Amino acid sequence: MTPSKNILEADSIVVSYDDRIILHNVYIRVEQGEIVGLLGRNGCGKSTMLKAIFGAVAAEHKTVRINGTWMKDGYLKSRITMLPQFDMVPDNVRLRQAMRLLGVDVDLIKDTIPNVVLLLDHSPLQLSGGERRVFELLLVLYSGSQFCFLDEPFTGLSPVMVEKIIAIMQEVKKTKGILITDHLYRQVTSCADRIYSFRDGILRETKDRQLSSLY
Repeated sequence: MTPSKNILEADSIVVSYDDRIILHNVYIRVEQGEIVGLLGRNGCGKSTMLKAIFGAVAAEHKTVRINGTWMKDGYLKSRITMLPQFDMVPDNVRLRQAMRLLGVDVDLIKDTIPNVVLLLDHSPLQLSGGERRVFELLLVLYSGSQFCFLDEPFTGLSPVMVEKIIAIMQEVKKTKGILITDHLYRQVTSCADRIYSFRDGILRETKDRQLSSLY
């Protein structure tokens, strides 16, 4: 018998700021074995949606289910790990501590960051901006969670490193579901198995990968 896939569904998400509705009855589904791309103009609510599902921002209403079981916030029981748009690991936490907290083996990272063994007792402040982003991204992808949310993961990365990270994502998705949003939309559409787009405040799944149709 083929083992069942983990499935994350979030719907009826409502978030507003200062009487302005940011998200209204949004629905999204992410399954183990796929990369789901989330596209839309700046300020349309992409990051807010990720944070609302994860539990980093309050929602007036939301329903989050994993395998049909309701849960309040995605971060509970480490079901979801999220890479935020800005720095994830606090400046005073050593790399070794961060890896231990997320249960990540150094051997999984050293192929991508060869000198990581020499940096384990460093803080994130002692890394370059690109090294820090790659390190935090690998922490999320190699964590023990069932789902990974990636908010602007390619920020500050070279084109070569972006391609390397995409290759890692394709391998990691065999055991996880990945939801990604990034302003490098061509890279997102090229690696994603499915695409959702925000347009006029509405989130829709689309099979049309022409960029003009996504905005």
